[in-house]
Amino acid sequence: MRRLGGLLLAGVLLGAGLIGAFPEAAGVPGGMPSAPRPSVTITPVPSSLSPPDPSSAPSASSPSPPNPSSAASSSPAASAPASPATSSPGTVPPPAGPSPRPTAAAADPSLAGVRDRLALVLRRGRYGDRVAVSVLDVDGAAVFGRRARRPLLPASTLKLVTAAAALARLGPEFRYTTSVNAVRPPTRRGVVHGDLVLVGGADPTLGTPAFGRAEPDRPRTPLEDLATRVRAAGVRRVTGRLVADPTVLAPQPLAAGWLPGYLDDLDTTRASGLTVDAGRLLFRTDAGLQGRAALDPAAVAGRAFHALLRRRGVDIAGHSVVATRPRAEAALAQVRSAPLRTIVRYMTSRSDNHLADGVFRTLGAVGGTPTWAGSARVARRSLRGLDLLWAGSVLADGSGLSRDDRLSAGLLVRLQAGMWTSNLARPWREVMALAGRRGTLAGRLVGTVAERRLYGKTGTLSDVRSLVGTVVGPGDSAWHLAVIGNGLTTAQRERLSSTTDRLVLVLARELHGCPLVQRAGQRPPRRERCPA
Repeated sequence: MRRLGGLLLAGVLLGAGLIGAFPEAAGVPGGMPSAPRPSVTITPVPSSLSPPDPSSAPSASSPSPPNPSSAASSSPAASAPASPATSSPGTVPPPAGPSPRPTAAAADPSLAGVRDRLALVLRRGRYGDRVAVSVLDVDGAAVFGRRARRPLLPASTLKLVTAAAALARLGPEFRYTTSVNAVRPPTRRGVVHGDLVLVGGADPTLGTPAFGRAEPDRPRTPLEDLATRVRAAGVRRVTGRLVADPTVLAPQPLAAGWLPGYLDDLDTTRASGLTVDAGRLLFRTDAGLQGRAALDPAAVAGRAFHALLRRRGVDIAGHSVVATRPRAEAALAQVRSAPLRTIVRYMTSRSDNHLADGVFRTLGAVGGTPTWAGSARVARRSLRGLDLLWAGSVLADGSGLSRDDRLSAGLLVRLQAGMWTSNLARPWREVMALAGRRGTLAGRLVGTVAERRLYGKTGTLSDVRSLVGTVVGPGDSAWHLAVIGNGLTTAQRERLSSTTDRLVLVLARELHGCPLVQRAGQRPPRRERCPA
């Protein structure tokens, strides 16, 4: 169980009353039809998950593990010309051509000097073969590498694959849709004869008002708005049941390689095509609002919606039940999520595992195979324009929690470099944490030349530390890097974040020409007399 937010409540199970909104796939009840195959350039085709609907806008410690035998590979597709600015779904094209290299004005030294300084920092960390590093220059050329092609546990840096694939396949403006259907329309007196069906659309942001108060910064699709719209559609009485339909996703609640403690600690929750409040069952205690992983997220969602309808004067004769693909063709109401770019920004900068796995599973749904494995295939296809080397890689989930996940530092840094200059560059930079300012990097590199100049994503598991990011310089100059440590001892885990910061500072110095000033006891070292 975990306390949520700062709410102090008192002692009863909230059950239906606090469990929030649901997803819907428009078009086919209980399912999400396959989206068109992506083109090489990113030109989003509206998905059936996200039909145009202006009237329903949102309210807005073990050794390093061996490579698994299930490792798969995929061949990259041919490159294609890039489009300008941002675009929509399809496949990420290759970068729009080389950017200018750092100039003499940016104090660019020889690459040999950069390599020597990076190697020295890494050597001083004494990690043996437990750390992989890959650095690319602004043109995407390899500058420095150590074990860069070795597939390793990436931890949360895998969320970058999920984010990039979702932006490419679905588009930054994609929105989830949650719908309510009936077997037949209501009569003039507002009576629905038969069942009322809540159709899940895989929206990982559906939530109740209580969850919104507990997690005010997290994107939320308001379930209460959907209940209000059902009432506004003229529904006053339902002679049947409320049926919750989660079949937009295959019934695979857990990913391979998830540890049992993940659910107990709310590191993640069970995946479902119909889920609310991040898959949690909320309840009140004297200590405040608590949550635990719901055993059946769709059932919890159904009970929540049943309660919200009753509070709005809609009488339902039967109870809430879960059913697969019930017959219900009369559309009554729908509610839509925030744009994908907003969801992915929070998911990546705050490292939200439930959002990441929900977005990942959406890829499989729009690709026609709504399983974990199907999502991995769509993710790879969506990124083929970046010419990534997938050999030995495993995408067991979309969050990086799975102990079966494997990615190399070389793949991740190439993904970062490609997205940085692609036609999705603007939303891509928005999703990154920023050193000294936001997300998981807010407390790092403060007061150094890299503050506000490192965009990146961190990763942490019990024996894993990782970072993937871009250090920016004057004009278009930049360095891209990936650092992954696996099987780390306690002492090595404590050192690797500092070592990674020093690697970043080496690159920042080459871009900005700032002298390194090391004072006694200062970690990390500060670079002074640097341009703002």
